[in-house]
Amino acid sequence: MLTFGGGARIYLAAGVTDMRKSFNSLSGIVRERLQKDPMSRHLFLGRVTRPSTKPGKVNRWLRVMHCADTIGPH
Repeated sequence: MLTFGGGARIYLAAGVTDMRKSFNSLSGIVRERLQKDPMSRHLFLGRVTRPSTKPGKVNRWLRVMHCADTIGPH
């Protein structure tokens, strides 16, 4: 289960996002496309599409990027 502080929002990047990119590259997409701070406590979703092992099929899902403060007591 994930819990988020008050005011956390969910943002969806339009188009297909290549989730093989590094965290720095994905952070750049958040900054450029969404005009948001990737280190905020918001959730950033990207649509991923990959070929399936079954002919004529495509796998589609969402990936989530979330930066959380993991230092200190919770």
